[in-house]
Amino acid sequence: MLLIFFFLVVTGLRLYKSYKRDPGEHVAAKVTLACVIIYAIIFYTSSVAWIGGLLRYSDQFRRTYEVPVGVLSADVVAGAAILHILGGTVLLFSATSMAMRSTKALKWFRLLLFVVAPAEVVSFYRGLESEPTGLPPVISLGFSVIVVSVLTGFLFVIMGRPYMRAFFKGPQPIDLSPLSPSAPEHR
Repeated sequence: MLLIFFFLVVTGLRLYKSYKRDPGEHVAAKVTLACVIIYAIIFYTSSVAWIGGLLRYSDQFRRTYEVPVGVLSADVVAGAAILHILGGTVLLFSATSMAMRSTKALKWFRLLLFVVAPAEVVSFYRGLESEPTGLPPVISLGFSVIVVSVLTGFLFVIMGRPYMRAFFKGPQPIDLSPLSPSAPEHR
């Protein structure tokens, strides 16, 4: 929880600084970006925590993730957990870097959505199978695929919309070097 709070505060300050560059413009893009970053912070901060804990708590990792779940083998569940930890960490840092309108971070974020999606399917499926739902495991897995696909597709599409691309281009910083034609004249 403290790590989530830390990421929210740091990213909030970065968003504030970025949003001051063009007040009153790109309002929809600013709200969208803030929501997407908050989503990433809430869902992927645990990946950062597990990075350090993976080495220290390898026994706990094995007890938690090296177990079969429904129709999935223990190896698949453990592999998905490792993918979630590593990919989720990079996705989180890409998301928080988007606060400063980094187009490179936006490209990485959109790519990583699909890299992490299989791990998200397994994670969602583990959650469904941990409680008695009365559904056959194959139906639960199919439902997991549908939910994660819709969410991943939505995030991918919304972050690629023209209004988001225009926002990420944003106002260009002014070059104040003396050789620049846009530099103010000194008299």
